[in-house]
Amino acid sequence: MVWWNAAWHRVADPFRHPLDGVQSLLNPIGTVADKLRVGLLRLKLSGMAIGDILTGPETSIMEALKEEGFSDSIIGKFFRPFLGGIFFDNELGTSSRLFNFVMKMLSSGSNTLPARGIGALSDNLAGQLPPECIRTGSHVTACSGAADGALPSVQLSSGEVVTARMGVVVASEGPVAGKLLGAVLDASPSKASPGVGTCCLYFRAPSPPPNTENILYLNGEGTGLVNNCCFPSTVSPEYAPKGETLASVSVVGTQDELKDEELEAGVRSQLSTWFGPKYVSTWKHIRTYRIPFCQPNQAPPTNFSRPVSLGSGLYVCGDHRDSATFDGALKSGRRAAEALLASK
Repeated sequence: MVWWNAAWHRVADPFRHPLDGVQSLLNPIGTVADKLRVGLLRLKLSGMAIGDILTGPETSIMEALKEEGFSDSIIGKFFRPFLGGIFFDNELGTSSRLFNFVMKMLSSGSNTLPARGIGALSDNLAGQLPPECIRTGSHVTACSGAADGALPSVQLSSGEVVTARMGVVVASEGPVAGKLLGAVLDASPSKASPGVGTCCLYFRAPSPPPNTENILYLNGEGTGLVNNCCFPSTVSPEYAPKGETLASVSVVGTQDELKDEELEAGVRSQLSTWFGPKYVSTWKHIRTYRIPFCQPNQAPPTNFSRPVSLGSGLYVCGDHRDSATFDGALKSGRRAAEALLASK
């Protein structure tokens, strides 16, 4: 649902929601030709391999959209908030490779939420290991490769040094990996450009939203703080107590000039025009997260398959070595693990 000109307008995938797709042809979120071009792009990408997409010709998303013939109307009202919410870049300067990848994935699969939260993924991995293999709350300050007969190791803030029989895999965001690995990473550095940030605000509502569909709400007007909003508990009821609703609001950038109270007030004011002041006034603010380095910079030129083996028993993985997607981060981790095992 796209908010534009003080009203909601539905944008739908005509292949999955034929009726909604036909009904949206004449709405003001782009032209009829724009919506046909979306279908043509979908068909084109369905026949392309992911590897070819992530290594193919590259420009910015904005330039790619214009090359595909999309109008300023659909770019500004739909693609800017939709893709801006994915890549935290409303200027759409992110790599066109990622645009094509995301469009292919969204057309071939479904977005999902784990019922027990995203932490269920790491819990699943940890559950396959003996408890004594895992240490948490141990801050790492440095990593050292194998040298002069010594094993690779990590140093903790407590002063303790932990050696690794097989190797050390640094799995962290790019800036942290750079600090821990130092000159070792210089031979194959991650992209040094500043990353992108976001603010996420969560609210607890005592009643369901006006529309209980599993749907994303986009700001098609390009003004105000809110880029997009959704209600995760309509997708996964476990996200809120019975009879209540969890509201999730995304803002592009960390908005450092605003205090938390000012940020919340601005978000509430804007959402009151979207969903009505009577409903939004019942929301209780749960928490605000400001995430300065939400994703690494992914403007062209990009390399979505950077080396993970650094030599001397040191390895690195993370979304800064592949693409800044769940797929890229997991693929990067798998590549590092396979490289480590292959070296023994």
